[in-house]
Amino acid sequence: MADQNDVRRSIALSLPGPREGKDHFAFSVENKGKQKGFAWVWVERVKPRKPRVPRADVLAVRVRDDAEKAALLAGDPDSQRARQGRRGPLTTAPAPVAALN
Repeated sequence: MADQNDVRRSIALSLPGPREGKDHFAFSVENKGKQKGFAWVWVERVKPRKPRVPRADVLAVRVRDDAEKAALLAGDPDSQRARQGRRGPLTTAPAPVAALN
């Protein structure tokens, strides 16, 4: 099972020009002069009107389009779930990246 170091080394830092988040596990690249996140620890709202809580067992990954999302989900449909993000397709992967905190 992958851990935080595996994600950092194998996925995030293998891309050109990534930046790692300073206060939480997240990675971004520059796009049109602004940082655009592509992988981060999922945060969910556990209680209404309270701050979101990081889920160490879930890695959120931005994908290019629905075809790329479908290809990612086809690789291991039991360990992943998908949802449409507000700003584009987003896939979340519970459990495979377990040691994120």
